[in-house]
Amino acid sequence: MEEYSIKIVYKKLSLEEKLEIVNLWTSENAVPYNVAIERVEHVVCSIIHNPTGKIIGVSTAPPKQFHGKFYYTYGMYISQYHRKNTFTRKQPWILQSTIDALKNSKPLVSSIILSLVENPKISHKLMLRKGWTIFDNDRFKNVYYIKLT
Repeated sequence: MEEYSIKIVYKKLSLEEKLEIVNLWTSENAVPYNVAIERVEHVVCSIIHNPTGKIIGVSTAPPKQFHGKFYYTYGMYISQYHRKNTFTRKQPWILQSTIDALKNSKPLVSSIILSLVENPKISHKLMLRKGWTIFDNDRFKNVYYIKLT
């Protein structure tokens, strides 16, 4: 049995799942409570630790405006305990599951995904190999990638 699995939960989270995700974020000081309450509405996939059945991470895709257009912006959070080298290799799988879930829903905005990559373990070459192109970067060395879906 795989140690982790992805569950597509876009616009289908139960109240219990929402509370579990808010608790994950706030207990690890990822975001303040008021931000977590707002952000949980944009969860697309939950990452489940199969042996315990617990949600250990999520991907989110809130719509945001950049350069006058709205895009889905991809983000991912994984519990600090489960961040290890073997899990890092699964990040493209989680990203693709998020894209697929959004494509199969009624999109709120254009079908373009914008991804902020601030994790140095995700290499630039990997993003380009997976079909992403650079959209923008900023003074904090964050790189924004874009992918047409």
